[in-house]
Amino acid sequence: RAFAVCGHPGGLREVPWPHQTLPTEPFEELEVLLASPFCVLETGCVLVRRVRPPLDTGWVDAGNLVADPCGESAYMLLIARGEAEGFCRFLCQVVERLGGETVEPQRLHDLACYCCRAGGLAVEEDAAAVPRAAPGAPPVPFQSLLELLHDQAKRNAAGIRLPGDDYGRRERSSADI
Repeated sequence: RAFAVCGHPGGLREVPWPHQTLPTEPFEELEVLLASPFCVLETGCVLVRRVRPPLDTGWVDAGNLVADPCGESAYMLLIARGEAEGFCRFLCQVVERLGGETVEPQRLHDLACYCCRAGGLAVEEDAAAVPRAAPGAPPVPFQSLLELLHDQAKRNAAGIRLPGDDYGRRERSSADI
């Protein structure tokens, strides 16, 4: 199994059979049918089949496939391509896998756009602050995403809540009753 990280409308021009390419949606799950080293080196493509109906078969760009849609290779691929919408979907999938939710989609989208422009992850703890990085900064490692997700103040500033977060609520005391 593999996942097409970035969606592709099909019609890869660099292959000798563009009419046989398979259009994919972002993060679509696919079954790899043929990925011989010669084929990948010659064309850069692998033969896949959709996992869900319709079970279409076709060629896709091998560089767009990853084994784990929430893994480091997907992170680096999206950052390198500057795919802000795809990176936002990636963040949502990571949060969902951890049992959390996105409570402020606009903040998460802003973070995704920033990361794709700046080449990596950074966010200020102050919810009102806009994340900043040096122009042309090199890509920040996947470890930065993990650090952000482990820091409650930073993830909350990005609009992410995970199990155990207080969601900004306070316990009712007897004085409130």
